[in-house]
Amino acid sequence: MDFFLYLALVITIVLAIFAYQNTAVVTLSFYTWEFSDSLAFVVATAFGIGILTGLFLTLPGRVRRARQRRELQKKLKEAETMAHGRPAARHDVPDDLD
Repeated sequence: MDFFLYLALVITIVLAIFAYQNTAVVTLSFYTWEFSDSLAFVVATAFGIGILTGLFLTLPGRVRRARQRRELQKKLKEAETMAHGRPAARHDVPDDLD
């Protein structure tokens, strides 16, 4: 988990430097809609939208794996109960197998 914290810190620092060096105003046009703001804001917004899009696209797979993990843990507990006549100690299965 520390790796992702350091990665987020590096990305934040790079974006801050980029924002400081790119204060020029750019205009985005789409049909009749027109938007003007600093280049840094436009790039940072596009970056954020990309991150959110990636998270939403991976969400179904994460939910499916979490459901499968719960079902497998339940089956394991049932099998241990049948084999030993009592529930065994909980196996430590990490929640972040993704």
